[in-house]
Amino acid sequence: MNNAIKNLQVLWILVKRDYALQFAGSLLGILWMLIQSLSLISIYTFVFFILNKSSNLPNSKLDYSSYIFSGLLFWIPLQEMLIRGVSILTDNRQLIKRSSLGVNLFLWIPFMQMLIHSFVISVPVFIVLLWSGSLDYRFFFFSYPIIFITGLYLMLVLEYLARVNILLKDISPIMRLLSQIIFW
Repeated sequence: MNNAIKNLQVLWILVKRDYALQFAGSLLGILWMLIQSLSLISIYTFVFFILNKSSNLPNSKLDYSSYIFSGLLFWIPLQEMLIRGVSILTDNRQLIKRSSLGVNLFLWIPFMQMLIHSFVISVPVFIVLLWSGSLDYRFFFFSYPIIFITGLYLMLVLEYLARVNILLKDISPIMRLLSQIIFW
């Protein structure tokens, strides 16, 4: 039990280090994560609630938009996990060589970041769904466990993709393209 707590503390330090490296040199730092998510949610809000007023079916706009916003809540963190997770071993290879932590602990960094991203993104998505009147409270509490379980399932795939990335050098652009295709 004490070893598990120690590993969680080390994992949290590695997550913070990865964020610091990921946003190093940028003016706004980690706020870019929030700005990127808010801008995407704002664009979708504008398209589905402002521009889509000419729909002939009265409830189709709200129903379809609630699916899109729920998809954003689910997809953005998982996409970031896949994209970041593919290159996590190559980005940290020097640290992995110098430490006795092992490769598996580094593979959990994108999972922890996915949990953080899902919490950060859920707040504006739930506000928009509440504003539109299409928030279903029954599914509100199920969203986090579903994201958590899906992230655990993707960890199995991510472990292989991160190791393949070592051999093929950089497959992250391919993962970004494939994840967009899968989303749409």
